Amino acid sequence: MRNGIGRMIAIALSFAVFCALLLPSCTDSPENQEKAAPSPGETSAPMRDAKDVTVPYPVNEHGNTYGSAADVPQDVTGSYEDMHALYPDLVSAVATNGDTGYVWKDEIDPPPPANPDEAVKMMEARKAKGKTIVTVYEQDGTTVVGELELG
Repeated sequence: MRNGIGRMIAIALSFAVFCALLLPSCTDSPENQEKAAPSPGETSAPMRDAKDVTVPYPVNEHGNTYGSAADVPQDVTGSYEDMHALYPDLVSAVATNGDTGYVWKDEIDPPPPANPDEAVKMMEARKAKGKTIVTVYEQDGTTVVGELELG
């Protein structure tokens, strides 16, 4: 019986040593291990300040930039003013008639209210007005191609 217990201890120790020696070689080094995907809301790279980012948009004959909102990088953060500045003057949109054109950035992204009272007034005015219709233009910002219904 004593011999059996000693033998079991020897086998267990051998197995422990075997595992300790073998297992580290079976796992990849940290550099080769796949990183877990970021959780929702978590970014894998640090955010950049909007003040430090420029997006090169084409300019029309009137000096207005035009392009897609999709051109604005997603890893940027900043104040309303700094973020607003990243978008072109004329943002691409599809009119209700199916034509593609541009809407004025300031019409679809007005400045936020300065205080709670102003916010209430803006909400009441928007509710009274109903749906907002904005004009869709060609890239010149003057030739109308249709309209876009917001909200």
